[in-house]
Amino acid sequence: MTSITKQYVWPLSFPNVSTDLAIAMNRWIRRHFSRKSRAKCFILIGPTGTGKTSFALSLPGLVNYFKGRWNLDNWNSMARYSVYDDIGWDNFEKMNYPSKKDLLTQNGLTGATDKYRHSTMINVAQPAII
Repeated sequence: MTSITKQYVWPLSFPNVSTDLAIAMNRWIRRHFSRKSRAKCFILIGPTGTGKTSFALSLPGLVNYFKGRWNLDNWNSMARYSVYDDIGWDNFEKMNYPSKKDLLTQNGLTGATDKYRHSTMINVAQPAII
């Protein structure tokens, strides 16, 4: 398991974000961030270098952060939320991730494996940001 040191803190680290974007982010945080099941996945779309990943990692609590190929050793069932960074929508399965439906909809106990490990069950109870 890896630990992410928080470099930014929402909303203090983002004073120039547009009002509409701040409203949308705060609404998702209020309605879905603390849910233990069926939270809506927060999908961030925009050009490179606009702060999408910085925002995603700025939320409070332990985060499951994945970039590139799935690595089961990085999964922590105690994480408050999960971030899937720079993974093409059609590439989840190609990069050995469990089903998108399971990961992005808090599907509970889900079978997972990776290249060097046997299949095991993980508890997907965290809201997701992609």
